[in-house]
Amino acid sequence: MEDVKKAVFELSADSGSGPDSMIGIFYQTPPKSITDTNLVLLPKKNNIETFANMRQISLSNFINKGRCIIENVLITQEVVSNIRLRGKLANVVLKLDMAKSYDRVSWMFLIRVLRKMGFAEAFIDTVWRLIANNWYSIFLNGQAFGFLHSIKGVKQGEPLSPALFILSAEVLSRALNSLFENNDFRSYGMPKWSANLNHLAYADDAIIFAYADSKSLELIIGVLHDYEQISGQLINKIKSSFYVYNKISNVLIQLVENITGFSRGIFPFTYLGCPVTHSRKRKADYNELIRKGGVGFRSLFDVSKALCAKIWWKFRTTNTLWANYIWIKYCKRHSLQNVQWKGGSQVGKVILEARDNIEHEIWWEPKSGTANVWFGNWTKLGALYHNAPDEFVIDEGVQDVKELLLQQGWNIGKLQQLFPMDIVGHILEELHFHEPTEEWDRSRWMMTASSKFTVGTAWEFLRRKATKSDLFKNMWISGVLFMISFFFWRLWKFKLLVGEVVRRIGIDTEARCYCCDHRQYETVDHLFVIGNVATKVWTYAKTVVGITIQFQQVKQVLQSYSNEYHVADMKVEEYSFTWWEDVHQQGWFKCNSDGDSRGNLEPSSVAFCIRNATGIHQFDSFNSLPMKARQILNTEKAQIPYMGIRQAKDHHIPRD
Repeated sequence: MEDVKKAVFELSADSGSGPDSMIGIFYQTPPKSITDTNLVLLPKKNNIETFANMRQISLSNFINKGRCIIENVLITQEVVSNIRLRGKLANVVLKLDMAKSYDRVSWMFLIRVLRKMGFAEAFIDTVWRLIANNWYSIFLNGQAFGFLHSIKGVKQGEPLSPALFILSAEVLSRALNSLFENNDFRSYGMPKWSANLNHLAYADDAIIFAYADSKSLELIIGVLHDYEQISGQLINKIKSSFYVYNKISNVLIQLVENITGFSRGIFPFTYLGCPVTHSRKRKADYNELIRKGGVGFRSLFDVSKALCAKIWWKFRTTNTLWANYIWIKYCKRHSLQNVQWKGGSQVGKVILEARDNIEHEIWWEPKSGTANVWFGNWTKLGALYHNAPDEFVIDEGVQDVKELLLQQGWNIGKLQQLFPMDIVGHILEELHFHEPTEEWDRSRWMMTASSKFTVGTAWEFLRRKATKSDLFKNMWISGVLFMISFFFWRLWKFKLLVGEVVRRIGIDTEARCYCCDHRQYETVDHLFVIGNVATKVWTYAKTVVGITIQFQQVKQVLQSYSNEYHVADMKVEEYSFTWWEDVHQQGWFKCNSDGDSRGNLEPSSVAFCIRNATGIHQFDSFNSLPMKARQILNTEKAQIPYMGIRQAKDHHIPRD
């Protein structure tokens, strides 16, 4: 052992010789450094009064990819949409707020859970060493302070903690599910065909679906109390709330308040970042999501359609609680491809619209032949029911593709009996099928080479393609810096945060233009077209370019410039010539010159600015030069000093 230690400490501390790329200091530092980390405190609200208003995040160097949370949101929306059904007015939704859930996990409780679930003792011992040997420093103003040892809880910000927390929360989930075995428990009123469901949880975000019955509510609160006692968790009753249909009686509302200790919330409520309600959603419900939706390059309508396509893809290709719930709710009596929306949540409506948009782009590669012959896209041609000639008779007695298969491959006689010859030829030529297997037909997205669904390809397929504007063609071109094109785009779309735009998005401001004597309100047109400074700039610019129009609005400027002067044809070349790098001697003058051109064989211009030795402006001028750019760069550039001297002489600027 001493030989090993000696060899380790002889390693260079700053270099790594092994394939793991770990430098020597990693092995020479005491093991405590593996489990210590910095805590950064993130504010939960604007006004911080106590540490309870801060969220502690450990800065562990790991990336944790969580599972998709959208299914929890979707199934919550479906269940909540049933809260107002006739005969079910006593349905109650309990939304729990767990106070600092990660920080309160009891280590002994977690170890007992792992042992009860059958994890190996070696694994349990490793977990114990990791969670019980945590040291923290508080990270404030860029510096770490203190060195504290934790006594409970798991880290937020590293990959193992979410899994450990979910395992500990599984105890609560199983306890709630066990209530269905109690004859005194009445559950949330759902259709008879649905599976037993009284709660949903994603990490520490939990929702309980209950019935406004005193015994049932007491059983639920009892389970929550027992879980708090054994796990170390604490339900924040001040932040927790319950939701009921607005026509429920005041007596039942008071009953729920008394038993739970929660306050009544108002629909819609936010679950996992999304609004949930039983009624038709309003635009105002999505203001926060719209505000975070981006700068506006892509239409939210088109992006929404693409995301709905993703939901349909997941519904068709995965076997989850949400997919099964939707399948039974909307498709239990009809073919999936033919079912029509006849009520329910708006989610059900939009995913059926997504079905109509993209179902024909999902190819079901035949394996065991489970796809529907007439409505499934197993030929890459879409649903044959819609693609067969009008005069062709559909034999609806044949339903599954497996009925067209033999042990050696396709039943050619059956194919010729059912389909037109061009479709038969396509099947035999494109679908090389050998023999049936036990594997389910495989779903493939036809728009990607990998056969995997992507939102990008769905967006490109579904988006509304508007006619390209000459203005935008001239705005987004190669050769023009992106920051310039982006600025023009923001100017055209009124995306610049000037006073006028800020007021439009609901922020009260009295922003005024400080470049004007009268302090006029700050508007896009005032700042860039008709204000004092803008007017002076345009006076010079219009003379150089040859514009005679009197501008009044920004869009008028951009549209006129696009139509008449064709930015796309312009290639800007710049040059500059400076006299005397530093001028400090009394009696000397400094001349700065600059110029540009539209490109080779195009008109150009030059400008001069003359200052004295102290930097005070003396004179400036610019000239439009109807000569070739090549001549400017090769000939006129050499003449600029002479032109500057001539200008200085004409304005009686002394030589010394």
